[in-house]
Amino acid sequence: MKRSLCLNLLVLLFLWPLQALCGQIPQYDYNQINSAQTLLSDGQPQQAKTQMVKFLADLGNSSQRRYSKALAQLVLGRSALALNENKQALKAFSHAYHSHQLAQQQSQSLLLTIAQLQLNLKKWQLGVNSLNSWLKITPAKEHQANHYYLLSYGYYELNSWNKGLHALKTALQMKPSASTNWYQLGIAIAIHLKNWTIAQDWQRVVVMRSPNQINQWQQLASLELRAKHPKQALASMRMAWQNNLFSRSEHYQLLMQLAASQHIPYLAAQVMEDGFAKKKLKRTKDNLQQWADLLNQARQYKQALAPLKELAARFPSKEHYQNYLSTLLVTHQWQQVIKLQQQAKRYHADSAQLQLDAAIAACQIKKFNLAKKLFEPLTHHPQVSDQAHAWLSYIQQLNT
Repeated sequence: MKRSLCLNLLVLLFLWPLQALCGQIPQYDYNQINSAQTLLSDGQPQQAKTQMVKFLADLGNSSQRRYSKALAQLVLGRSALALNENKQALKAFSHAYHSHQLAQQQSQSLLLTIAQLQLNLKKWQLGVNSLNSWLKITPAKEHQANHYYLLSYGYYELNSWNKGLHALKTALQMKPSASTNWYQLGIAIAIHLKNWTIAQDWQRVVVMRSPNQINQWQQLASLELRAKHPKQALASMRMAWQNNLFSRSEHYQLLMQLAASQHIPYLAAQVMEDGFAKKKLKRTKDNLQQWADLLNQARQYKQALAPLKELAARFPSKEHYQNYLSTLLVTHQWQQVIKLQQQAKRYHADSAQLQLDAAIAACQIKKFNLAKKLFEPLTHHPQVSDQAHAWLSYIQQLNT
């Protein structure tokens, strides 16, 4: 589960009173830095950057003007940020920070920006180290949930799952209303740790925020299964189905499997029928047989006649005719039993059992001549001869 990081980089304003610095830096340095700041404020970052690059080159390695150099690096960094040149901004800010010329508050703010830039540039270990350093040297009241989210993201990229989970927990405790991508990051970390309980809890937050996204319901059900909560998984997918969110066959298959595993075959059959109706499931031989089996398990025999009839018609075989005929018998569809036996013969699917069932059906509707005609050949069949003789005796008794 790869994620992308979008940081809102802190733009340091550096609103230090340059007038007060006149006695600390040469007037020429002051004029150069102040001029570049003015250009930057006027929306001319490229000009400000060019001026500071030239100024820093002129300064060279002068040890007496280190403070001027640090201030120039700050303005250069801000100019580079305005131009979306993050690598150059990081380089300039790093020079300013490591010069040890800045005031404590200014240095701390700069360290946070450096950490953000390092993470933005995928320098994960450096970013995590810088951000941890900033958290250690600043009061807790200055810490924000976003700082711990960024720290968690860095740990995620470093595969430091436990540290990442701890940081994200802190972030969400500080800001439960955080954006959904925070929770999704936590879910990804929890999955790596196989902490299914936390993963499913956070996934529920995502589902509540995006109730019309079937992929979120599907992931919730998957996590609930991993957490060994099959009833919750069934409830989740059932809710998604009832809200008409299913769009692919796999959604129907998952709910059918969950319903069948919880011994609710009728629900599984209803889901399957809906999938057929919406053309998300193909009416293959296996699918039709599964639909019929589910209805039979639910003792919905009359409803099972539809898939059984389709199986016999589209995929004629002795087995399909026998299954259809047996269900017709159970539901007392006597005329259909007789008709089916004649159809079965045309497909060379006639068997002794098929003929016996048709003969019994004829008896049930008092067509005794037809029944006798069907029973008599069966008296020579070893598997059903006893039954055929018994029914013939019954017919003879009725006629005496």
